[in-house]
Amino acid sequence: MIRTLRVLICLIAFMILLPTVTGAVPYRTYYVDGTGEYYRIQPLYVPDGVLDYPFKEPVHVHIGQNDQVFVFDKSLSKVLVFDSKRTLVREIGDEDGEGRLNAPEGGFVHSNGDIYVADTGNRRIAVFSAEGRFLRAFGKPDATMLGDAFQFVPTNLVVDRRGVMYVTVRASDQGLVRINPDGQFLGFFGANKSSPSFLSWVKRLVLTKEQLEKEVANKPRPIANIAMDQEGYLLSVSPGIEMAGNIRKLNAGGADALKNIVLINSWNIVDVAADANGFLYGLEQANGEVTVYDPKGNALFVFGTKQQFAQVRGQFIYPTNIAINSQFELAVADSGLKVVQLFKRTAFATDILTASDLYYKGRYAESESYWNKVLQQNEMFDISSQGLGRIALLKGNYEEAQRLFQSAYDVNGYSEAFWNTRIDRIKAGMIPAIAIILFTWILYRLLRKKTILLWRNIAWPDAVRRYGGEWKTFWYCFFHPYEGYYQLKGKKISFVFILSILLLTILVRAANVYKSGFIFHPVDRSTLNLGFELLFIFVPWLTWIIANYLVCSVKGGEGRLREVLQASTFGLSPYLLISVIIIPLSNIVVLEEMIIVNVVSKVMLLWTVAHFFVMTQVIHNFEFLETLKNTVITTFTICIIWFFVIVISGMTYNLYDFVFQLYKEVMFNA
Repeated sequence: MIRTLRVLICLIAFMILLPTVTGAVPYRTYYVDGTGEYYRIQPLYVPDGVLDYPFKEPVHVHIGQNDQVFVFDKSLSKVLVFDSKRTLVREIGDEDGEGRLNAPEGGFVHSNGDIYVADTGNRRIAVFSAEGRFLRAFGKPDATMLGDAFQFVPTNLVVDRRGVMYVTVRASDQGLVRINPDGQFLGFFGANKSSPSFLSWVKRLVLTKEQLEKEVANKPRPIANIAMDQEGYLLSVSPGIEMAGNIRKLNAGGADALKNIVLINSWNIVDVAADANGFLYGLEQANGEVTVYDPKGNALFVFGTKQQFAQVRGQFIYPTNIAINSQFELAVADSGLKVVQLFKRTAFATDILTASDLYYKGRYAESESYWNKVLQQNEMFDISSQGLGRIALLKGNYEEAQRLFQSAYDVNGYSEAFWNTRIDRIKAGMIPAIAIILFTWILYRLLRKKTILLWRNIAWPDAVRRYGGEWKTFWYCFFHPYEGYYQLKGKKISFVFILSILLLTILVRAANVYKSGFIFHPVDRSTLNLGFELLFIFVPWLTWIIANYLVCSVKGGEGRLREVLQASTFGLSPYLLISVIIIPLSNIVVLEEMIIVNVVSKVMLLWTVAHFFVMTQVIHNFEFLETLKNTVITTFTICIIWFFVIVISGMTYNLYDFVFQLYKEVMFNA
């Protein structure tokens, strides 16, 4: 009886959970925060079936007026037209004659209803009426600029309001081909810029003109795909590992409104679509992912995946194109699956993208209710904090706005809120601050002589006096490097003082990492590793000591290892003393005043470099040119030391891994 009851309970539980399991979305959705970190969230889009048609190779999908769906099938050599209810209403492409298509790969539907087809196999642009009747065709324009070697193989196009065509041509590195309504060539448009590598830069320095002419030219990436948004901007797609300019938003003059920014998750992007609010939807082919970008190109969400085993609706094999309709529903052509998959937006996505749209349009008050809805469903969105921070700023809640902007890593918003907070604090604290300063000055004037006399009359132990003298030398070295290092050369600085300087360096670096102003360090401080941060100071410092001593000893330098260690420790004085100014300063300036901190930081860097240069010259008794030459050699030696340490570390790890795996194998077989 008990066993039967257990089986019954298991069956009931299975029946309860079955809808949840079968209705699960077959991919994960992630939110990309302001630092580029991914966080898993609830779905934005869920699978909503496929278009019912036996496609063979759907490579392009376009949404026309009244949400009609135009599917370009390369193998069928046809354009299939579906209405908003997913019913096939028309097939475009005649069986013979001028209207016969050959492997079309893209197309565009003009606002007047005409259908432009990139008839790739026939190397032409074919134009059909809304009813599917062939109207005209445009082949390769007759233009001297194109030349006989130019292969006109159109793969996609868009058409502006004037009827001017912007055509992507396979493997063309000159940009889009512009053709007017009469078929005349208007020139190239929107070509990518070439990205010279470091190797090519070295070749230009070393090789002769004749040798350079034999090298393969560094050509720009071809434009692989093109789309158009609601405002008439051209959206060019150019996949590449550098990800800068992989998606560009070109205006009528060819300028990129996205300013050639690096777009997350775009290295193998094949297409992009824009919704009615200007949000971009990039289709990445390698991982089968769709990335949602805001109108400025910042990645917000990523969802989708490729099939691994069994065929699952909502997953991809070889996605090639994406489109979005007026209801914000997505259509993705997948030539690997031979289907056009459809996705519908969830209520959660509607709330967050509506709130984001209102925020970007400056309608902050209207967006507040949507942000609150989003936070009720998921509290992890910094974009929600960004929107609510803007609302708090408008209401005059500046400290709350600061907190919200900081949680959203919004430096501009934080700076604006802090500007107002700072004014309020200055107004509230000006009189007490003046009173404290005045009181301190009067007290100093009254007690200065007595304090100095009392300090001098104290019978300090010799060790303390020596330690104080070393601090005096350290301070003198900061302002007078040449004289200071000459004094230091004949002294023996205690290891207690050297350790004190190193400890102070650790504390200053920790303060720099954790206590710098948010405007200058907009990161999550809890994720930072102080040990890793300290390596950036102590590894170069330690290798400098080793390399400088070895190189200068070979070159006839007079400095001993202890003297190099002492002087290199004193060389940290600009970093220590000027950081004491930079850290508080970074907490009281706003974005517009950032140049002040930047200038002080540059002075600190230059003064530190000058200290190490002067230290090398004085400690080793070199002339100026000798010092310059040995400093360069020391820097090169440092790089060599790092290289060998990395190689030896890698080999040691491989040896350890080999021994460990061998040990496991022996123990397992035993």
